[in-house]
Amino acid sequence: MQRLLVSVLCTIGAATASAAPAAKLPFDTIHAACSGFARAAVTGTPRAAAEAKISLASCEARERTRAIAIVDQERSVRELAAAIAPCLELLQDVHSRSGLVTQVAALYADANIRTGFAVRALSTVSTLPASASEDLAARHDLDVLTLRERVQHWFDRAHADFVEIDRMVRRHPELAREPAIAAAVAHAARQVVPVVAGR
Repeated sequence: MQRLLVSVLCTIGAATASAAPAAKLPFDTIHAACSGFARAAVTGTPRAAAEAKISLASCEARERTRAIAIVDQERSVRELAAAIAPCLELLQDVHSRSGLVTQVAALYADANIRTGFAVRALSTVSTLPASASEDLAARHDLDVLTLRERVQHWFDRAHADFVEIDRMVRRHPELAREPAIAAAVAHAARQVVPVVAGR
């Protein structure tokens, strides 16, 4: 049923697009919790559809990873990456097709998804007890370092998204006055302060 829903939605979107042809949603199935966003993503006005796609990407990222437990670091991180890949693809499509306000929203959603799952992965490393031996402490530190290396690219890309938002606002100061993205703009500015200060 969900697979059929995607097919029907994509057909409707292609038939009703008032501007450029609607891009096919990059999902084989859509979770029930996200279906409302999926409908709006292919039937709304260009601005509303773009906003719905951003919400759909965030919703699907959450639903697609809900059951993934970080047990085996390498395998679990790969599973997370595979699960969120179509969500990030959709956000990239929105960014490439939309106006400035929606571009900022798409970048911000992308950064939040990447940061969220990097933090989620790191939080699975158990806390080291105060009575831990040196060998156990060394293994723990190695686990943390290894996992950090596996998810560092998510942090790096998220930071790049924040930097790009900040640059966009510097080029277009009117963006800072847009209520829909005010929080995203402010948050992005805080994330790039160390980079700006180091120039």
